[in-house]
Amino acid sequence: MATAKAAAEETLEQEVKLPSPDDIISIRIPRERADQEDKVVWVNERRFLIKRGVPVNVPRSVADILAKEESMLQYIFDFESRVQR
Repeated sequence: MATAKAAAEETLEQEVKLPSPDDIISIRIPRERADQEDKVVWVNERRFLIKRGVPVNVPRSVADILAKEESMLQYIFDFESRVQR
């Protein structure tokens, strides 16, 4: 019984394996203006300087922060649009 339970838990762990925040993924931040600065992201006391307009490899945690920033900016834009009506 104990071995069956251990085998089931091991199978479950393999199926539900979440991505690590340190997985490396490729992202690209578009350049919108010629004079626009590169993007700086801090994660756990580590600084990442991301050049705009060029594909770069970053940890998943950096990409998650940038995605969250984008969703918050969209939320602010939508809110301000509703308030101005």
